[in-house]
Amino acid sequence: MALAIVLLYGLVGFGVVAFAAFVGSIRALQVYFDPDADSYFLDDDHDPPNLR
Repeated sequence: MALAIVLLYGLVGFGVVAFAAFVGSIRALQVYFDPDADSYFLDDDHDPPNLR
C-alpha cells in the first residue's frame, strides 16, 4: 500500500515537472499557435519581446 502511494506521488510529480518543462520551452522559444494555419511558427519579429 505504501509503495503504491509513493509511485502515485512520483507519477504526479513527474507529470508536473514534464508539463512545466514543456511550457517553459514553448515560452522561451516564443512559439505560438496559429489556428488559421493549423501549425506552429516561430515569432520572426525583430523587436524585443513584449513581456507583460
